[in-house]
Amino acid sequence: MTARATSRALPWCLALAAAAMLHGNLQAHTPPDYIQLGISSMAYNGDLGDAFSKWTMGFHAGLLLNQKKRLNGSFQLGIGRVTGQDLEFSSPEPGKTATTFFNTSTVTVNYEVQYNIIRTEQVKFYIGQGFGIIQYTPRDDAGNKLRDLPSTRPDGESYGSVSVILPTKLGLIYFLPNGYGLGFESGFLNTMTDFLDNVGKWGGNSGADNVLYFKFSLNLPVNL
Repeated sequence: MTARATSRALPWCLALAAAAMLHGNLQAHTPPDYIQLGISSMAYNGDLGDAFSKWTMGFHAGLLLNQKKRLNGSFQLGIGRVTGQDLEFSSPEPGKTATTFFNTSTVTVNYEVQYNIIRTEQVKFYIGQGFGIIQYTPRDDAGNKLRDLPSTRPDGESYGSVSVILPTKLGLIYFLPNGYGLGFESGFLNTMTDFLDNVGKWGGNSGADNVLYFKFSLNLPVNL
């Protein structure tokens, strides 16, 4: 290569090197996305038993899209169960058998938008609102599906196994020096069904059943 060719190529090489260094710096300062793995304690409020009095365990997985400063999206999956009991609950109709105990397995899938109230390199404090679905199966103490027992409800009352949820939450993630994050979150599932407990018209609690949860999570950084 001649000296003239070298002199022409050198500025381009320097420019490419500078661009590569700048791109690397931008990538290094871009917050990563996170895979979230968590466990929770959850309780129900409905027609059987005191509100949020029986606590059970849930398991969670999610993907947090974390690169925006104020608004982030998140996909969430939850698996758990809720339970309740009221031995004094009875049917107002002769020939019917009211539900006094239920144990409901749940699977939830939702997308949510999180607004970061505080966002630093170490801390993310946010509120979130989501939209999704819940699949639920109430059972009695013998393991029978209560949905298939019409004698436990008024004539003509039935329900499906899937409903809409509008989860609302408040959460905090603390990011460790190694890039991992420790999270805590509390919220309500805000279901649109009154049948988590198999009790609708006969119940004394107006409105849909709800679930309160407290979740602890490990956040694993990924580059998508």
